[in-house]
Amino acid sequence: MRTALIVLTGAYLAGCTSTHDLSKGPGVLGGGVEHIEVKPGLYSITAQTNWAPWSNYPAAQRAWRNAADALCGKGKYQELGISQAAKDTGMPHFLRAAAYIVTERRGYALCNDSQITFADAAVLIDKAQNDAARHD
Repeated sequence: MRTALIVLTGAYLAGCTSTHDLSKGPGVLGGGVEHIEVKPGLYSITAQTNWAPWSNYPAAQRAWRNAADALCGKGKYQELGISQAAKDTGMPHFLRAAAYIVTERRGYALCNDSQITFADAAVLIDKAQNDAARHD
């Protein structure tokens, strides 16, 4: 019984997100949040879940929106350029019993009180995404 409780607790914690600042490197369990102010009131946000044997899109979305709420005010932003993906961390299979998956949500929050228009934000985001694609 104790072993089952430990395994279930570990699986629950692994499926959660972390508030770790990803700009300081990966979190102990893989998760965290990073934001970069592109222009005043426009933020690039990345949120990752902790490692788990499954994808967890709702947790990544929740962490992303919590960061946007903290930056712009609760619900006072528009989501732009959102992408989501689940990826295996690549840990060798002989070291683990199941996949170690991190679910990531990337995108931009345009605060409602920003002086940047939606159209200007779209141009900035498009440029950033094209620059990133060239470097991949």
